[in-house]
Amino acid sequence: MTAHHRHRTCTLYVALLILASCLSGRRALAQEVDPPPLSRVRSDDPSIAALIERGLPHSPTLRRLVASVDASDGIVHVAPGVCPGGVAACLPNWMISSGGNRFMRIVIDRRRLGSDWRLLVAIGHELQHVLEVLDDRFVTDGRKMFFFYQQHAPTLQAQFETQAAIRAGLSIRKELHVWRRAVPTRP
Repeated sequence: MTAHHRHRTCTLYVALLILASCLSGRRALAQEVDPPPLSRVRSDDPSIAALIERGLPHSPTLRRLVASVDASDGIVHVAPGVCPGGVAACLPNWMISSGGNRFMRIVIDRRRLGSDWRLLVAIGHELQHVLEVLDDRFVTDGRKMFFFYQQHAPTLQAQFETQAAIRAGLSIRKELHVWRRAVPTRP
């Protein structure tokens, strides 16, 4: 091999190393800049969104519920509002299916719930209801959702309740209580 060929080969190797270095650097930079994936449990109310994020590290049950919704075809909007029947939180019989997603809404009455922790318990309770509905792929609109609950959680009222949702709420309340007791109080 001549000196000229060795020089060209060496230059080619250096150029390839620089290119590989640049590409790996861009990949690392892209990973640092890319935001985390958007959760399928959302709220336009910044205080509700922040509260859910703050509760996730302290409640394995809430974390499991949100992760289950994230792994589903459901998108859940948590909004402040007033529920019928005087309840503090509800999953209205409202659903729209579009683009392979099922959109649902949880309504919470902040005034009736009082504390942030009670709000998280209520959101978790309603998320369990969301998962119950999402588990049935044939439930694709509000009417089918109503009949689903009429079959699986019949009551004498237009409101429905399940033992799984009650257990989820109690579990979250217990987990948050343990965390709150561990947090030192300020003087």
